[in-house]
Amino acid sequence: MVRPICRPTKLVVVISIIVLGITILLGFACFFYINGPVAVRNAYAGLTLSEMTIIFMEENNGAWPQNWNDLESYYETACRRQSDYCAFEEIRSNLEMDFTFSPEEFGTALREGTEIPELQVIRPKVGRFGWGGWWPNKRIQRYLELRVEKGSE
Repeated sequence: MVRPICRPTKLVVVISIIVLGITILLGFACFFYINGPVAVRNAYAGLTLSEMTIIFMEENNGAWPQNWNDLESYYETACRRQSDYCAFEEIRSNLEMDFTFSPEEFGTALREGTEIPELQVIRPKVGRFGWGGWWPNKRIQRYLELRVEKGSE
């Protein structure tokens, strides 16, 4: 007759479940502690950057900014329209901007009825972007679509 080497008692099972639960909770807490502030910062930075981009386009006959220097002078105006949660240098260091995007090609595709993928001209360098429904790329896409509808593009 072979006897089992180890038979867990109810106490061992209960303690194991409690330790596992605590480990899972700590994992989630660490994830949200690390990613939460980054996502909020990226969301505000993205909103400000999208606002700067739209203001730039409004004041430059629909032209797309070619570099960060093109956008810097619009930072103060963008902050007056919404918030100054982060400085321009913070936006520049935390986000990437596609300066090669062509609003003209986008407008042509819209007028021709071509299926257009979701615009991705602003991206976070680290972390995620969306927070509370604020999506800077959608904001720019809506602006561009309105320009086409009005015939400005």
